[in-house]
Amino acid sequence: MAFSARIKKIYAYRAVLWEMSLKQLKGKYSGSMLGLWWAVIIPVILAFSINFIFTQVFKAQAENYAFFILAGMVPWAFFSGTLMGSAEAFFAQSSILKQGTFPREFVVISAVLADFISFCTGFLFLYPVFIFLEPAVIHLLPAFFCLALLYLMFVAGLSLLCSVANVFFRDTAHFLSIALMFWFWITPIFYSLETLGLPWRRLFFYNPLTYFILAFQSLLFKASLPSAAVSLTCLATGVFFLAAGYFVFLKFEPKLMKRI
Repeated sequence: MAFSARIKKIYAYRAVLWEMSLKQLKGKYSGSMLGLWWAVIIPVILAFSINFIFTQVFKAQAENYAFFILAGMVPWAFFSGTLMGSAEAFFAQSSILKQGTFPREFVVISAVLADFISFCTGFLFLYPVFIFLEPAVIHLLPAFFCLALLYLMFVAGLSLLCSVANVFFRDTAHFLSIALMFWFWITPIFYSLETLGLPWRRLFFYNPLTYFILAFQSLLFKASLPSAAVSLTCLATGVFFLAAGYFVFLKFEPKLMKRI
């Protein structure tokens, strides 16, 4: 199928994609008393746990350190949770794949969108806290949503890559869980890059997630726009990974159903 025809098909089935996303979102919190509040509770608990260890046990001196962590922890929770869920998406939704006539990438994209809605909802709950710390944050809300869309593109592209890889290499999901543990520590979520020596700091900039976390921290914690270099890198990274993920999916799509 030509790429232009594929885009037309996606547009024609856009309502199906939205319905699938909402269904996955409802299923994720089905039977839960707190529902979407878990999108807030888990990152908050992690942020304040790390804050306690570093400020009370190791006696680190940092003003509003818990909220610095929180600005990066919520994006991380979306990133790690979505990648792990997407890796198993084709197998988890195999019955739908065999029945539906909609674009097969919807199985992964709907899961990403469901998590993205949860991510945005969680941040909206927390946004007043950052406004209280620094009122200027309220003027940066449009920039936050632009950054969130670029982040969605980045995560969606990686999710497509992971989901396709897991179909052909069933150990992908297990390797991914290990990789995410390592990835967390090399992402500046609970420390500032300024605290690192120059050789290490340069190494961390090879991590594409670094730029998104720096941008979120800048908007929410520092109440300032990210630098032009960080903003442009986020744009290029989002576009590149979405294009790469979709290209790989289209290339291997004919073989997917034979493997599932």
